[in-house]
Amino acid sequence: MKFSLSNTFTNVLLTCALLSPVLSAQASVPDETTTITLDQAVHFIGTDGSDVVANAGDYSVEAAQVWLRLIPGAERRDALLIEAQPGTHEVKVEIPIVISTPGTELDELDVHVVQFLNPDGTSLVATGTYSGIQSRGLGDAARQAAARARAVAEAARKAAAAKAQQTADAARSAALKAKQAAEHVTQAISSTLLTATNKLRSDLIPLIQCLDAARDQSRANLLGYVDQFQKNPGGFSQWMIQDQMDQMRANFSQTMGPPLQMLRNGMNQPPQAGLIIDMAFDSWERVAAHTSRRPMFDPSYH
Repeated sequence: MKFSLSNTFTNVLLTCALLSPVLSAQASVPDETTTITLDQAVHFIGTDGSDVVANAGDYSVEAAQVWLRLIPGAERRDALLIEAQPGTHEVKVEIPIVISTPGTELDELDVHVVQFLNPDGTSLVATGTYSGIQSRGLGDAARQAAARARAVAEAARKAAAAKAQQTADAARSAALKAKQAAEHVTQAISSTLLTATNKLRSDLIPLIQCLDAARDQSRANLLGYVDQFQKNPGGFSQWMIQDQMDQMRANFSQTMGPPLQMLRNGMNQPPQAGLIIDMAFDSWERVAAHTSRRPMFDPSYH
């Protein structure tokens, strides 16, 4: 039997052409354990120190030496390379997982952390912000948020491993449940906290506007006033009204005392009407001056 070299080469090319879409499609299927979803845009630091924005959407995450590569969908050409900090972790996974979580404390609401956890206990952690502002306390807030997410992941992994049968998919199932638990629990806490914070901010708008209206008052005590208002709104309001009344009474006594004393003892005859009017206007101007210079609230109030 004779074989034609040209026919054989043609058949090989045809086979490769037919198989390549299948292989390509299989290679582009994202792995759930290393795929994340960003609900809103997050600002990360690029490899050159520049601001890199990952828009809302799904990303496959890969470790790239000391960086993390975020791949939107299957578009590798649009991948983002972001700065990450190497470290260690306590989540005992048998395959790599990626945990993407927002902060859940008041000082972490602007923080978003992406952690790439390897089976050997090493990790790469990228810290981003929603605002794009790299504040001084960002590192501490990110470490706290990352540690809590890993603790949730490890607890979920243990629970899943205890229930899973000893099959080839047991390790993958436990790792996936650990990732999902850490992300879902953290996102739920963050959402609840953000809702409560927004409601409190709305309730405090009148107080904040009142404080802003006091031109000569320092705003250094604003957080203290907010804390007092939170703890006892009724008592805070009563104190504010009573304090202002007491101060007005004291100011009136101080500014009006000398003219009234003069009218009572300093004259042998009734004063002229014009003199009384001048002294009254002068006294009330001093009352206004005292009131405007005095801080609206007393920082010593508890």
